Amino acid sequence: MSIELDIYPKHNPRLADFIDGNIGELTAFHQQFGYYAHGVGPETAILPDGWEQRLVAVQNENTNRAVGWFPL
Repeated sequence: MSIELDIYPKHNPRLADFIDGNIGELTAFHQQFGYYAHGVGPETAILPDGWEQRLVAVQNENTNRAVGWFPL
């Protein structure tokens, strides 16, 4: 299990720096909760062709109706 989550803000890639600065490693968020996020771009992961067609949406009350997309 990892304490880091990579987040790719697909519709606004410039938010990667915002993610790092607010909930990234060594931030107050990291210190308080014991895990952190790393803002990444499309070049970070090497995924197979067609990965975007296999994304699954997660959206519920626990996400405050925000949508997270996860590859299967």
